[in-house]
Amino acid sequence: MTINDALAALKLPVTHPPYKGEANEYITYQLITQTGMLYADDTETETAVMYAIDLYTTKTPFAATVKDIKRRLMAAGWICAVETEMHEQETGLYHIAMTATTEGEIYG
Repeated sequence: MTINDALAALKLPVTHPPYKGEANEYITYQLITQTGMLYADDTETETAVMYAIDLYTTKTPFAATVKDIKRRLMAAGWICAVETEMHEQETGLYHIAMTATTEGEIYG
């Protein structure tokens, strides 16, 4: 299941960066890396992919939204980890950076 599909029920914009909308809360995602995981007869048969998932929001607290994102990604077969949270002074947005890893999706 794609990241877009997994997060669709959140009712937030989910897109590759840059986000060009007007919402005060949105999610972006982009590929970080892909790695061959299993080979048979000199052919890659399984590929792992890792994506950066970024929640931007003005809402606090945001822990429930982060938990919901992680829960939905995990239910769709992704392994999700929160990497960091920060406040961006220039935009006034909280930025919660996560990674999501799975085998097969998109380029696998």
